[in-house]
Amino acid sequence: MRKKQIGMYLSLTRRSFLIYFVCFLILTDARIASSYYYSSTNITIDSWIYTYIEKIEAFGLVDSVLYGTRPFTRIEAARILSEALKRREQMGRINHPADRILKRLERELRDELLITGYRKGDLQSLYIKPLEEMELRFIHISGKERRFFSPTATEGSPLVENNEGIVYGEGSNLQWRYGLRFQITEPFSFYVEPLMIINEEDDGRDNDWRLHKGYLKFTLFGVELEVGKDSLWWGQGYHGSLIMSNNAEPFRMIKIETPYPFILPSIFSYLGCMKISGFITKLDKNRPIDEPRMLGFRVDLKPHPLVEIGASRTIIFGGRGAPHIDLTEFLKILRGTNISGGADTSNQMAGFDWRLRIPYLRGLNIYGEHIGEDEAGSFPSKFGHLIGLYIPRLDSSGNYDLRIEFARTHTVFYAHGKWPYTYRGLLMGHHAGGDSDDLFVRFGWGISERIQGSLLYDYQKRGRSLRDSEKGNEFAIEIKLDTGKGSMNIQFGTERIENFNFNGSSRTNGKITLGFTIDL
Repeated sequence: MRKKQIGMYLSLTRRSFLIYFVCFLILTDARIASSYYYSSTNITIDSWIYTYIEKIEAFGLVDSVLYGTRPFTRIEAARILSEALKRREQMGRINHPADRILKRLERELRDELLITGYRKGDLQSLYIKPLEEMELRFIHISGKERRFFSPTATEGSPLVENNEGIVYGEGSNLQWRYGLRFQITEPFSFYVEPLMIINEEDDGRDNDWRLHKGYLKFTLFGVELEVGKDSLWWGQGYHGSLIMSNNAEPFRMIKIETPYPFILPSIFSYLGCMKISGFITKLDKNRPIDEPRMLGFRVDLKPHPLVEIGASRTIIFGGRGAPHIDLTEFLKILRGTNISGGADTSNQMAGFDWRLRIPYLRGLNIYGEHIGEDEAGSFPSKFGHLIGLYIPRLDSSGNYDLRIEFARTHTVFYAHGKWPYTYRGLLMGHHAGGDSDDLFVRFGWGISERIQGSLLYDYQKRGRSLRDSEKGNEFAIEIKLDTGKGSMNIQFGTERIENFNFNGSSRTNGKITLGFTIDL
């Protein structure tokens, strides 16, 4: 029976991804907005590059950015930068406020700018960068983490969210990781990121090397196949995403996507620039049903330079001990319906997100996510919502910015008796969990080109539908010094939690982080 189930899942995986890949090949007949057929490694989701791209867009230098599907490839970031540099040259004025940002991006993406054609030079078909970036970070945590009871999960570490599943022990921690990047002829690229964590808490946590990320990419006709371990972020949110964030550990997955925007032919061109992405992965053990499969699909559209719309869907199904599913039943699950007389056969989340940019209001961005858990009549229901406002240019120089983001999740979010929305004990969606409110405020500032910082505040209310909810107030400050060949980062944070873990007590947690990054 076990062999039969494995064979069935492999068959379903092959068939579904064969159909998916054929659809991608059909789409390659469309007009590719950036005709680059080089494979390229990804930019980590927490990279400063995304912030800088938002800044140059706020200055009116780019119109073709699709934020909803991350990570970007390095070539996609270079394509966006090429667009900005060309528009900057057309302006002709000197001492533009965006020049320092453009120069920093040019230094980082100088090799990829050769592929976009902006820079002239010889392209290398074999490229090896054994140490692309190295990070050494000291983290001191004082306090205990919050826990979730439905589903069974933890926040990981106090005052640390969206950390790709990296959990620190109470007390002092030392983290060391670095990236290795390879280009093997034009269609192949390879990335490896080892990680080591040492902490003083003796509770069975890992104190040795482990592979944090590692994947191989193959690109053909603007379609990219990625196999390996990597993180995903789907949606417009900054502090969290309702359907897919990097709060949990990177997935071991197969992913197919169009990494560069394309435009469909004929009457469909009115949809504007598009991106399509899909993945399949096998989740972890030690859950109600061990090792279930998870599928995800996403489409991004930009029908107007100021408007972006995205739609996402994830499905968790199967696993050890789950009922046998044939192809017909699997197709019913894809349509969003249950089988076997209405019994649960999967845990699905789906919805849409959007972003509106208003250039004459200092590049103001208003964005939102609306994701449903469960289904009603083949459509998602029991919605959670996320609304954000981002002003990237509080002043004419762009040295100051402000972001306000509010998320409210439904009481059933992420909880499921058979297929909870967790991976290795952490939530895959918004770190606040279900039945929660989360208000996040960030004020960013720049003293000079090399010294930047931010002030952060986060209010979180868990169990909002309960009479005695848990309430937390977090304050943090971050200072970043750019050294030219890397950066130094200092963070201080504290939070006060009332009714901690719903046990009636109060507590204060703290965090100090000192990090050094070297670009090699």
